[in-house]
Amino acid sequence: MTKVAIIGSAACANKFIETIKKHGKQTEFMLQFIPENLPAIIDDIEIFKKKIPREIFDADVICDYSGHKDIVYALAGVKKVVSPKCFCAADISEEFGIPEFEVEIDKDNGIIKNITVTKSSPCGASYFLADKLKGLKIDEALSNVGLLTQHACRGSGGPLGTIHAAAEIHKKALKDAIGKKI
Repeated sequence: MTKVAIIGSAACANKFIETIKKHGKQTEFMLQFIPENLPAIIDDIEIFKKKIPREIFDADVICDYSGHKDIVYALAGVKKVVSPKCFCAADISEEFGIPEFEVEIDKDNGIIKNITVTKSSPCGASYFLADKLKGLKIDEALSNVGLLTQHACRGSGGPLGTIHAAAEIHKKALKDAIGKKI
């Protein structure tokens, strides 16, 4: 069982908590710590570290959604800290992180009969995609996976937003799964 703790309260963090509770079989959500009134620079890491609940340090993985560059210094020495811009690109546990799918394809007509999520993005967009892409032809699914990912993604938007990275990561996962079957 992988124990996950979360620092921060971004929409992605809250969605990850929901996803763990709904789909996690080997991943357990421990607790969430939401730091308040953080200065731009944390001058004394030791003082800040004392504000963090002790239980956080018992987690196997701490996901830092705070967006504050100094928090990782307060977490030095823990088992694993994950703090990427795009959490779809992070290896969090066997169940959550870089998405992976298994597909069942009707080879007569090239239609995706079923998609199983073997590893989900933290926000759960992978499950949304698996549901929406079933019944589509392979080329149609590959054309729509990016747009559908961006619809479900809780990451940042805009030209440099993480939703674009999430879309590419999910598209690659679907291509890889299809490639194993054709």
